Amino acid sequence: MDEKESKIIEIIGMIQNAVGKDHVFLEIIAQEYKYFPELKKVNEFVTQIADKEHIPCIIGNNFFYPDKTDKQAWEVALSIKDGTKIYDENRRKPK
Repeated sequence: MDEKESKIIEIIGMIQNAVGKDHVFLEIIAQEYKYFPELKKVNEFVTQIADKEHIPCIIGNNFFYPDKTDKQAWEVALSIKDGTKIYDENRRKPK
């Protein structure tokens, strides 16, 4: 176990002590690895920690709009949040 892993386990233990062990879960993110290649490594690491420490996992899926037709509304919401213009080419855009 390396130093980073030890620190992560220590922090998880602190959270478990604060809220109760039965209220702590680790999240595996179900996204396509081709869009987020680093996520595979993260999910594998989370799974290892969960197995070692006997912590249950949940599976989450980040999504921002439920239907493809809602993409434009999400883009407008991002622009408002970020204080950018919808026609600004450098604004944040959903994938």
